[in-house]
Amino acid sequence: MRKIKFEHIANLAKALSKKGSKMSASELADSLNRNFGSHYKREKRGIYSQIRAAFKYFEKKGNQKILDNIANTFVNKKGEHVWKK
Repeated sequence: MRKIKFEHIANLAKALSKKGSKMSASELADSLNRNFGSHYKREKRGIYSQIRAAFKYFEKKGNQKILDNIANTFVNKKGEHVWKK
C-alpha cells in the first residue's frame, strides 16, 4: 500500500509541477484520506513524514525528476516548501 501512496504523491507532484502549481500538505492529507482511507491529520507530523518517505523511496530509485517535483510542489500552511519545515 505504501508504494501505491508514493505513486499517488508522485503523480500529483508531476501534474501540479507541469502547471507550476503547489499543493499544501493539508490538501495532500485530504487526498490520501479520501483515496486510500488513510487518517492523516492536516498540518501534522504524519503527512510530512509521508512526503519524506515518498521522497526517500524515489531517491533510492534514482529518479531525479520525481524528486524535483515532490520537493517543489508540496508546501506547508505558510506556503514554504515542506523540506524547509
